[in-house]
Amino acid sequence: MQAATATQTLGNVTPISAATGALALPAEERRALALKVMGDSLYPGAKPESVVMAYEYCQAQGLDPLLKPVHIMQVSVKGAKDARGAIRTTSAT
Repeated sequence: MQAATATQTLGNVTPISAATGALALPAEERRALALKVMGDSLYPGAKPESVVMAYEYCQAQGLDPLLKPVHIMQVSVKGAKDARGAIRTTSAT
């Protein structure tokens, strides 16, 4: 198996520069990879939609989501019409 050179493409991934060998992922794959890493390591056990909320908040604020500037918390809230408790996910910075 040969290593990829600066002029080769690996599927839909193309090298950014020959000097560093860094790879450029399409934006959709970069987002999916970031969400997987965040869900697996930064927020284990969190619902996927909570991880997406934290990621999108970081993107909107220009923050690095891997530095964990957002904390995901589950809180129990009671509805005004009934006394049943529900779990709601919120985020805090």
